[in-house]
Amino acid sequence: MAKFGLVAFTFSVALPAAALAGPPSFDCKAMNGAAEKAICASAPLSALDVKIADAYGRARAGLTAVGREVLKHHQKIFLDVRDQAAQQKGDLQSLLADQLAFLRTIDTRPRTGVGGAWRNAFGTVTVTGSGAAAKVAVSTAEPQTGRWVCEIEGGVTATANGWSVKLDPDLAEGWSLRLAPHDGVLRVVALPPKPDAIEAPFCGNAGTVEGDYLPIAE
Repeated sequence: MAKFGLVAFTFSVALPAAALAGPPSFDCKAMNGAAEKAICASAPLSALDVKIADAYGRARAGLTAVGREVLKHHQKIFLDVRDQAAQQKGDLQSLLADQLAFLRTIDTRPRTGVGGAWRNAFGTVTVTGSGAAAKVAVSTAEPQTGRWVCEIEGGVTATANGWSVKLDPDLAEGWSLRLAPHDGVLRVVALPPKPDAIEAPFCGNAGTVEGDYLPIAE
């Protein structure tokens, strides 16, 4: 958090905290919930909110139609997490700063294949190397409480249906992953060893690595 100079600090003593906050991306007269109330009352949070709105708009403008839908979905997840954090007196500044960093790293340039880094509200997929040396690492977690975490990695092989990830059988117990790039996003699908398998052993309770990921610059 930026430190104010002596003159600014002396001036701030005579004013309510909310008076120092520049307008956020929404109308504070119609604010709704603890998170928006906190943002309206805080200059640093208000500034971050404006930057998030700008970064979201810039990313959205450069993405494909599919990418825009994925971005919208995960921005909603972020807003839900933000609201829960405010209700629980969590660290809103760090949460907003992390979302801003994510939005600013979204890579809107055309990307072919699965190589590189990908991210959504739950975590990251990173594909390195090429050919027989290609490897993937996936790391996801419940974004608010961290009540579940998934960690898995393996080798990547091209198939007719996308890219298949061969996992360590001792860790995956027969599970595998499929990576399917589609119109600028990466879809990850977890494939169980049998139809009645419920949870992947590399995830915590109710955890998942499945979903659509947006490309991010490394």
